[in-house]
Amino acid sequence: MTSGYRFSANTGFLWKERPFLERLSASAAAGFEALEFHDEAQSEDPGALAEALAACGLPVLGLNMRMGDTAGCAADPARADA
Repeated sequence: MTSGYRFSANTGFLWKERPFLERLSASAAAGFEALEFHDEAQSEDPGALAEALAACGLPVLGLNMRMGDTAGCAADPARADA
């Protein structure tokens, strides 16, 4: 019986010793059902990224992008104006 939980691999935290595109296939090999990643995708060739995503066969559920000075402001009442 399965638990009903589904897990996505956050490549910003997993397999940091590997190049970003290799983390995608590592996620599929480890049995994850989806991906999420940080801004590391911005430094990749879009074509190479598309190929790696197609090859691993996992959907992308979340993209965490660099937000500069506004990062985290929604969680800080003292920065409500930002």
